[in-house]
Amino acid sequence: MGMTFAGGVGTGIPAASAGGGPMVSNATSVSEQGGPFVVLGGSGQVGIRAGGDIAIGNGPNNGNVIDLSSTVGTGVRLPAVEVGGEVHGFMTYTLTWTWFDWHF
Repeated sequence: MGMTFAGGVGTGIPAASAGGGPMVSNATSVSEQGGPFVVLGGSGQVGIRAGGDIAIGNGPNNGNVIDLSSTVGTGVRLPAVEVGGEVHGFMTYTLTWTWFDWHF
């Protein structure tokens, strides 16, 4: 379980948005979140934006690491209320490191 945060600024029409939400994964360590991943997802917005992604990467022993994430956020755009949706897909290469090593 983790948290994801995203933000961005649009081009063409003045816009900005930000959001965040939980992420659930079958990874057993932070290092398994690193490497190449294929990401598919989408979002929709009527004032408040909501969306989700699934990311699949190579895990240990030829297994797959699967991450599910959702986001809820809001934005500012001219015209004032944004209505719309999108789907997306891309490949990414993620670098990981551990800031804190907490053991409970």
